[in-house]
Amino acid sequence: MKKRLSDVLVFIGFIIVGVIGGIVANGIEKEMFGEKATRLESLVPFIIEIFLFISMLFLHIIIHECGHLIFGLISGYRFSSFMVANVMLLNDNGKLKLKKYHVPGAGGQCLMIPPKDKGDEVPFVLYNLGGVLMNFITAMLGTVIYILCDGGAIVNAILINFSSIGFLLTLHNGIPMRTKQLANDGMNILKLKKNPKARKAFANTLYIYEQTIMKKRLREMPEEYFEIDLDSGEYDSVSASIFIYRFMRLMDLGEFDEAIKLGEYILQHTDSMIGIHKNTMKLEIMYCRILLDYSKEKINEIYEDKEVEAFLKVAGKMISTPRYQYAHALLVEEDEGKAEKYYNDFYKVMEKYPYKADAKMEEELLLRAKKKHD
Repeated sequence: MKKRLSDVLVFIGFIIVGVIGGIVANGIEKEMFGEKATRLESLVPFIIEIFLFISMLFLHIIIHECGHLIFGLISGYRFSSFMVANVMLLNDNGKLKLKKYHVPGAGGQCLMIPPKDKGDEVPFVLYNLGGVLMNFITAMLGTVIYILCDGGAIVNAILINFSSIGFLLTLHNGIPMRTKQLANDGMNILKLKKNPKARKAFANTLYIYEQTIMKKRLREMPEEYFEIDLDSGEYDSVSASIFIYRFMRLMDLGEFDEAIKLGEYILQHTDSMIGIHKNTMKLEIMYCRILLDYSKEKINEIYEDKEVEAFLKVAGKMISTPRYQYAHALLVEEDEGKAEKYYNDFYKVMEKYPYKADAKMEEELLLRAKKKHD
């Protein structure tokens, strides 16, 4: 039902964008060419409209992430990283560094570290709602300027695109829903409000992220950050992030049997994991099975899963992706030429990967597969 609602809202959003785009392009055409534009001339306003739409969308993504930053600071959070598209500004021990990084399904991301003096009651509403609020506030401001000022067709087109995209993103991120890979801000707030354990998981996820930037491996971090209650049954998309981290910590410790048990249990007992978490978990289970000499059938039931195949196509820039593909090509398909390509792909990604401790863990896991073959 929720998926249908999400699909309907996206469909309605496309219709609204199309109608607004047509109105804006028509206004530009009349101002530029009057009532008698040729067919070639009539293409110009649509090209301008497409450019304005993409530009204003990109601008609102920046505004959205700035909202998380501003309201996070108001809530006592500390700045950690700010990403738009695949460009990241990272706070590396007090030094700001530009890096390249991409999260599948996300146009941007602002991660901050919550205050530790609040205990388990970490403030979460303003930080998570900040992006929606900034999209709405700036869209309202654009609307007021449009009403009060007549700057001609081009200026009006800019303001209409800016405001309409702002309102659409407000709805898209504010109404609780999930895409194929990620949950939006409204969904995160809803889950955090309902479940105190999810709030603890939310804070611990960000504390783990802070430790990662400080170049600490998962196996070197405090055990308390990875605490989960498997008997509670209170799993949701926010808590699931800790499942992934705990799973990966077991892999970093070389405890692959325990990792498989945890991963399979989690996948069997929750259907609320977002796509990026679920598919990552499946692929890591597959990797453990490869290292532990499971049958090809047990390995390929994951690798040939349709959701997993679709995920791998959009997760090519994640450092773990070529690791999965390398191990499968080398030890399951026994195709050394194909494996070599993925091996080289891994090191290309690793060279620019912003999280050095994670990269070291990933490399060790990759080399386990290599050693197993040699």
